[in-house]
Amino acid sequence: MKPLIALWLGIFSLYLLSCQNAGSQKHVVTDSTPSPRISFCRLLDSLPMVDRAASSHLTGLRDVTGNEMLLSFPQWAGHMAVAGVYVRNPGFTVVYIYASEGDGAEYLAAYDTTGQLLSAQVMGENRSASTNSTKTFVSSTTVFRNDSIIEVRTTKDSTDLNDHPIIATSGKLRLLKIGRDGQIAYLPTETRSFAEYLASFPKRKFPIEIKAAPVTSGLPPLSGQTPFMDYRDYITAYTLRFYQFASLKADHNFYMAIYANDEMREARRLFHAGSLLIVYSREGRETDRTTLYGGASQAMYENEVTSASIQANGTVRIKDKESSLIFEQHTENEHYTDIYRDYTLRVNKKGKLEGEINNFKVNCDFLYPGRFRKQLLFMKRSGDIGNTGAEQICWLPFKSRVGLLFHFFVDFQNTFGELLLVDKNLVVTDRLLLHNGLKTESLKSMFWKKVPKDVFLAENMNPLITLNKPMAIAVNGQSLLVTPQGKFVAPE
Repeated sequence: MKPLIALWLGIFSLYLLSCQNAGSQKHVVTDSTPSPRISFCRLLDSLPMVDRAASSHLTGLRDVTGNEMLLSFPQWAGHMAVAGVYVRNPGFTVVYIYASEGDGAEYLAAYDTTGQLLSAQVMGENRSASTNSTKTFVSSTTVFRNDSIIEVRTTKDSTDLNDHPIIATSGKLRLLKIGRDGQIAYLPTETRSFAEYLASFPKRKFPIEIKAAPVTSGLPPLSGQTPFMDYRDYITAYTLRFYQFASLKADHNFYMAIYANDEMREARRLFHAGSLLIVYSREGRETDRTTLYGGASQAMYENEVTSASIQANGTVRIKDKESSLIFEQHTENEHYTDIYRDYTLRVNKKGKLEGEINNFKVNCDFLYPGRFRKQLLFMKRSGDIGNTGAEQICWLPFKSRVGLLFHFFVDFQNTFGELLLVDKNLVVTDRLLLHNGLKTESLKSMFWKKVPKDVFLAENMNPLITLNKPMAIAVNGQSLLVTPQGKFVAPE
């Protein structure tokens, strides 16, 4: 009986030992293991787990700067580095490493139970390059989906060094997979043709109208391996949730793909559930895009497409609303500018969406009777005085752009406010006096003839979408028109 008991105790001990190794994934160290390898195994066992839920992947990671045992990436030797365990699997441990090499880089490496390197992969890195006229910055971020899939999102911004606008942006997604054998590799990009890609969209009869966010249940989810989607506007969302909704052939041998999206969030912005249209060449190269429903909102700004219709030839009619906060630095009550647009778009011979604005209306809530005077008095009481200032309202999309802004002055004795229209060179083309409380004679020369450049954002509107008739604005409860020539006129 005793030999039988001893046998069962031995089996039970082996079982406990196997369970312990499977649970903790400690690395195997034997008498024959070289001393440096022992130290390396102990290092791996001592690394903290990556907190995937934290806002920063670096939270709680261990400083491994100068640790020569992490030889997977010799290029970051000598740079500051931190590391943590991404996942412990039976037979191997995956380590996440962030190094300060260049503008920052992220790595992933898998080691077996003896500390031998199984595989390694660069995940994301940030770098910049400049020419005489442009600067390009490439940045990558990683999103941890689960134990085996990591999204690597790469953004490329090109900036004009002369006047600093971003002239091109792209956002690409790649999927990195950790295999069961510890091999880390990017999943291959889909190789199907663009025609096959379009054929995979649900079939719909046109024309169609979109007056609400599409119901995404039952729609095919957009593959993260497709080469035909650029996520540039959404690349920072915590989760990318796009679906295939419809496709059609447009004028001039271009094609349209319509996508649906769920609500998506990022740190400072909310993307509303809605729909996106992208125009492609016959080879699958994107040429233009526009939102068909939904939009985005953040502090002090919101843009929302409220409806769209798409004809069988790709002609699109869209209605939207844009709201932005003004007087954000000196206000008692929040004041918003609301812009309402109704416009029609068509695909031109270059694959760009161009067209005309059918209706354009600006509503500034502080321009109602007494509100702007109250605003000026608040600024006076709060000590925000002694300087002339301006609040940009918007650019008006006439063929020759016209800017609209509020110009004001406040000190202990004087209050003053006017609406200005300016041309693209910021020369004043017309003015509308809202309130004149100037008592000091020397201040009466303050009426601007040209607006200082630093108080008005550069015009960056789409030149292919224009307004060809006067637009309406409500002032003191009455409607005024602004002409394409930059003049205030009363409606007929």
